Amino acid sequence: MKRILTSLILLTLSALSGNVFCAPQNNDVAALLTQIKDKRVICEYSYSSGKVKGNGTATIQNGMYMVRGNGLEIYSNGVTRWTVDTKAKEVYIENAGEENDIFANLEQYLSGIEGLRFDGKTMSGTLRGDDGSALKCKATNIKSFPAVEGNNDFSFNTKSLDSSWVITDLR
Repeated sequence: MKRILTSLILLTLSALSGNVFCAPQNNDVAALLTQIKDKRVICEYSYSSGKVKGNGTATIQNGMYMVRGNGLEIYSNGVTRWTVDTKAKEVYIENAGEENDIFANLEQYLSGIEGLRFDGKTMSGTLRGDDGSALKCKATNIKSFPAVEGNNDFSFNTKSLDSSWVITDLR
């Protein structure tokens, strides 16, 4: 599930060029990274692969992100990543930037998106799994804003949780 959500974040990041952007044909990843560096982007996303479907919202800024969808919330302040399952009352805390983190391997993720298209408002593409499965992804209502100082929106405070929550710290 985290790989799906992370991949959807990538699709959203790819939409920030301001013009129609088609990767990986564009091959201008450095320019894309420069354009997203100082912006905050908010969008809605959806994905499907056969009977598996999901949707949610994502907020991204300077290597930090918050994704909400399908009962999960993922926060990353660039140093720490919290995966929160509110229904199960569980929180997993990990170091951000590891191999499966989009911001550690952005160029690799960009090159793995088939048919990436962006028309200024909507972006779509297909991600292939190691088993050949196809995950169709779409980001809509994409809006970019000036970056906001601080990382409070991208951190999760476990101190406010009661004793019924399970907190697993993997750092």
